[in-house]
Amino acid sequence: MTNTATASGTKCCAPWPGACASVRSEDIAVRWGGEEFLLVLPDTDAAEAASLAEDLRRRVADSPVENGPRSIAVTISFGVAQYRAGDSINELACRADEAMYRAKREGRNRVCLDGDAGAGSAQAHRR
Repeated sequence: MTNTATASGTKCCAPWPGACASVRSEDIAVRWGGEEFLLVLPDTDAAEAASLAEDLRRRVADSPVENGPRSIAVTISFGVAQYRAGDSINELACRADEAMYRAKREGRNRVCLDGDAGAGSAQAHRR
């Protein structure tokens, strides 16, 4: 990857902090690798987490990034997984990661829930 591509990729992450302005003080939002982010939402069920993810997805999609004379449309795909009794952090993160990759396979710019996160969890949200 060239330095220009790396700089552009970093610029594309710029909408994320602003989009996260709506998270609660007890929530944790961190960059998790190059272009991945992790949200930990205590005391939040899968439906509430999916609703927040959809709101964040829309905020990012509505915030193009200026890159010189060009405007770059940015999209984000979310995978949502709910903690299950006995889950390790790694197991929970892996289920969320699998749901995120399913969102990417299903067309990107959407929210997918972990297959076992509850009723209707296989649905994908896109607006």
